This record gives sequence, C-alpha cells and structure tokens, in this order.
Amino acid sequence: MGIDRVTSVTFRRMLHAVARRKDMKRYTFFTDDATGEAAANATFARLDSRASSNQDAPVTVPAFLAQLKAIKRWGKAAEDDLSFVRIPTLIANGGDDAMVPTPNSNAMHEKIDGSRLVLYPHAGHGSLFQYPNEFADEASEFLG
Repeated sequence: MGIDRVTSVTFRRMLHAVARRKDMKRYTFFTDDATGEAAANATFARLDSRASSNQDAPVTVPAFLAQLKAIKRWGKAAEDDLSFVRIPTLIANGGDDAMVPTPNSNAMHEKIDGSRLVLYPHAGHGSLFQYPNEFADEASEFLG
C-alpha cells in the first residue's frame, strides 16, 4: 500500500529539505512539524556525538538508488499472504510514516497470527531513531 511510491516521496522530501537548507534526512525520517524538528535535532545531535570510529560510512548514491529501485519493485509485487509466518514477530513503525506507509504495518500485523505491533506516536520513518530507548526496551522485552 503505497510503498511503490517510495522514490517520488523520497525525492519530494529531499527537495523540501534542500529548499529549507536542512539535512535531507530531516523530512524523509521525521514528521514535518515542530515535534519532527525537535526529534530530528535530537537524533542528529546524538549521531554527531559518536566518536568518528563509531560512525556509519556514508551511503553511496548508487546504493541509495538501488535501494529505492528494489523497494519500488517490491511494492508493485503481489501482496504476500504471510499466514505462513509462525514465529513471534515484532512489527515496529512510526505512526505517521510516509516512506513505508503505516497502514502496511497494520496489515502485516493482521496477517501474522500472534504478532506484536508497536506504532510510535507522532513519528515517521525514523521512529527507531526518535524513540531509541523505547524501542530498545520493546525489543529486549520481546526477545525475553
């Protein structure tokens, strides 16, 4: 549901960021309001505080474009049944994710018997960055 539009959504949000002289991750991962701004600033500060030896390597443009292409192709494929999934499953997403629209998480939860769905309020695609401690607690509890 809407995942095949990931490329257009991503580029619109990136252009929105460039026009406002913001980090391109600002609008692709966080909501477009004061709450999203605060969450983005906190996340970027936390990421920037890491020692350079612990920082991620930058994503290359070819890898980024290949990822978008793969997601778009997958989004156009026939919907999976998922009833075959018989193991405990944790589904976590932002309650306002435009990149991988939140209704997909609800649909996945309905298809996987016994799954656990966690939607982080007022969070976009960067919900795990916005709620790192809550997600770590949720994952720890889930894994037992």
